[in-house]
Amino acid sequence: MRALLLLGLTACNQLYGLDSTTAFADEDRDGVTDIDDDCPRDFDPLQQDADGDGRGDICDRCPLVPDAEASDLDGDGLNDACDAHADRKGDCLEVFDSFSDPATFAMHWSVESSFDMARVDTAPGSITLRYQPGFTMSIFTRELVGLYSVEVAGKSDGGQAVVVVTSGDEPGAAGYQCTLQESTGNVVSYGPNCVTSATRTVPQGVIARDFHIRVGLDVMGSTLTVFCRADYGIAIGATQSSNCTTKATGSPGISIAGTDVEIDAVAITSFVDGRTTCPTPIVR
Repeated sequence: MRALLLLGLTACNQLYGLDSTTAFADEDRDGVTDIDDDCPRDFDPLQQDADGDGRGDICDRCPLVPDAEASDLDGDGLNDACDAHADRKGDCLEVFDSFSDPATFAMHWSVESSFDMARVDTAPGSITLRYQPGFTMSIFTRELVGLYSVEVAGKSDGGQAVVVVTSGDEPGAAGYQCTLQESTGNVVSYGPNCVTSATRTVPQGVIARDFHIRVGLDVMGSTLTVFCRADYGIAIGATQSSNCTTKATGSPGISIAGTDVEIDAVAITSFVDGRTTCPTPIVR
């Protein structure tokens, strides 16, 4: 009976000039049939979907923001929901890492700390930065150097964490940062010679484990503006700093203090005003 059904479907396709399809079609040959595939045209055997919007990480141009509409006003390939310059063409997703393979973490990220025994625990789908009292701990991508917008999704425990998402940072030199300070409820933006022009804080008393922190950069000649936003439970904190001095010698990264912090995924985007073609993003 099943064979007859498949033959019937094939015959209908031939009669009406349709592409050959069956219930078992697998266009990208990743072992997941098209009807169940969250990226039917991209090889994606793991079927990872960090933001849970039904579009797999491999083909999602807003992999950390649920984006069912997938609108792209400026047509640059990065959807409006996560586009730092939604009305200006030139944004590209460069790296998305959901830490699916623990064995490859050290290949892609460097660990920096003044504590000699700094520890990062890896597991499929997340890493955990282990806090040591009196020390900060950072990880930096090995693949990129320069000015990038960075999104981080993760979890903290106990309401005492300080989580810094940074671009253009390097050991011993400050970059452009968005900081969630759980203990005070503050969200802070920072950069060389920046002037903070607007700020909002997370209401004190709000303690949640899930966070989503974004630092976005808008470069205008020799100065730039830092846009910082932290979604934290049901609270949102935001701050903006302007007239920062432009420098691009470091790498995007994450620093923590106060308590252990779990990082579930990182998305890094670049912007070149007017760019119409993006490099193929690195998705892990």
